[in-house]
Amino acid sequence: MKKLCGSLGGLAAIAALGAGILPSSAKDDASNPVFQRPVRLKAAGAPIDTGPQWAHSGPCFHDVDRDGRRDLLVGDFSGQFRLYRNLGTDQQPKFAEGEWLMAGAEVAKVPIY
Repeated sequence: MKKLCGSLGGLAAIAALGAGILPSSAKDDASNPVFQRPVRLKAAGAPIDTGPQWAHSGPCFHDVDRDGRRDLLVGDFSGQFRLYRNLGTDQQPKFAEGEWLMAGAEVAKVPIY
């Protein structure tokens, strides 16, 4: 995942800014805020929710299917990943219903401990 997503802090910045470029300064003050207000992402018209049983969800934007649009990957504490394909644009994403990220014929999974 690191290869696809970089650091979690960088991902949070990308998600919050809605852009592929990180801010030049991480300084956050009232006159120069770094992040925009958070937004609730939706897929297939409903809010994305990994459920109460899985915490530590980590989002990542990457063009998984190589169609020129960044898709949304969400990993969680189970070690598995949900893929939400972007049917819109990078500027106005519209995510399809989530599906498991596959590795060949198996659901992709990383060890968690």
